[in-house]
Amino acid sequence: MVKWCSAGTCRNHHWMTDSDGKSKFSFFKFPSHEKQPGRRAQWARACARVDPITHKPWKPKDTVQYVYICSAHFISGQPSKELGHPDYIPTNFATPGKLPTADKCQKLRRFSNAMCRHGKKMLGKANGSSKNKCRVAYAVPVGVQDTSLASSEPPQHQQMLFDEISALRAERDAAFAERDHARATLNSIRLSSNTVAENNEKCQYYTGLTWPIFLATFQFLLVSMICKGTPSIPYIDQFFLYDSEVETWHEV
Repeated sequence: MVKWCSAGTCRNHHWMTDSDGKSKFSFFKFPSHEKQPGRRAQWARACARVDPITHKPWKPKDTVQYVYICSAHFISGQPSKELGHPDYIPTNFATPGKLPTADKCQKLRRFSNAMCRHGKKMLGKANGSSKNKCRVAYAVPVGVQDTSLASSEPPQHQQMLFDEISALRAERDAAFAERDHARATLNSIRLSSNTVAENNEKCQYYTGLTWPIFLATFQFLLVSMICKGTPSIPYIDQFFLYDSEVETWHEV
């Protein structure tokens, strides 16, 4: 059985190989709808697919087990089981084959740093409890020690919070910029039958049919399309958009 990627317009499948004959991508099954229904829904939303018939957000059927997404959509190349990890859900939907950007690499570094800080904090608490046990033996003045802690720890803690806030704001601004760019790109692109006219390669890419077969199929279905009334766009463009949607959104 061929493993197809379920993400958006991604056409990756496990038969795609590199020069060494190895598969270019790894494929990962969607989380179980019984054990991880919330995470499964998050993965489906991240794929940004729309059902070609109902035009509602796509979600895999609960009865279907073999729904896959490829490694190209994870920053590290594979999903993570850690809840706060950037690859807990797929987020990389850039151009296929493109290396992770600095922002995406920064997400991994930030997660690693946060885990490291958490480990140091827990270690510091453990060491602090050990020091408290030894205070009586060393006869350290309690008032002096408390004063030094009060003057040194809060500024460090505040600086750490400020750094985290700045990093989150930068990530937010980058996400807004990416969203605005995607909207502008979407508004500037309008697919129609003229996009693939007389071009077998393009026509087959978008519809799965060569241009002559596409025209013959359109002529065959034209009568039934006319009976349904006058559309807001030309009949041939309507057929092209529907055919390209069916080709793009793989049924699972």
